[in-house]
Amino acid sequence: MSRVVVVHGVERQLDTADTMLAEIAPAWRGGVGLALRRDPTLGRLSDDDIACAGYGDLYRQTGTRGEPYDRAEDVEPGFEAELLETWWREAARLDPGIPGPDTGGRTVRALAPLPVVPSAILPVAPFLWTGFAAPARLTRTRFFGAVSDRLLISNLKQVRRYFTEPELRDAVRARAAELITSDTRVVVGHSLGSVVAYEVLCALRPERPPLTLVTLGSPLTCAFSSPSGADMLPMTHHVECVAILEPPAKGL
Repeated sequence: MSRVVVVHGVERQLDTADTMLAEIAPAWRGGVGLALRRDPTLGRLSDDDIACAGYGDLYRQTGTRGEPYDRAEDVEPGFEAELLETWWREAARLDPGIPGPDTGGRTVRALAPLPVVPSAILPVAPFLWTGFAAPARLTRTRFFGAVSDRLLISNLKQVRRYFTEPELRDAVRARAAELITSDTRVVVGHSLGSVVAYEVLCALRPERPPLTLVTLGSPLTCAFSSPSGADMLPMTHHVECVAILEPPAKGL
């Protein structure tokens, strides 16, 4: 049974647990091998000691080959628009070179160059402003600089679907829960996967042996108000949490 369980984040819907495990397992074994030089009491990791919970396929639409082509006008009001604007505000706060949502009011021309949103639509559907303007600004920041507008919106929708579609949420958590046994000692969650891991650990029986949750690029380390429709389970037993704020190496 696996001593380390890894739960991936968004943007892995074309991967399987096996393909991701092939990427990350050598790094885990190598890192523990280096640690053994300083502390020989640590046990080496074998191939069977590491498992990856793959759930990306749950986001794919049955009967299709490619990905949906998400555009700015596909950003939905409520959860998606609120979270997107929150990202934008925080990026602008940390990066003075990026105008925030309130710069120049809600006129498209004030933040040119941006896609043109018909002025007649904005009073009726103001969330469209966020859908067009936020990705255009966020993908110019050091936080999302390597991400296209389409990919940013696609990832946004994955987060929204996890929190607002109960059947999908249960299926995703089940993929991680089935790998966590009495032998598991460390659970690693990246991005949305850290939320999945946290909620799975919340549901474990309190008397089980303590676990360590390691998060990378996790929203769990942030103080925030939940967007519309989002809720999370409370932790009911001992889990030691280790937050790594820097983004992970490619492969997670």
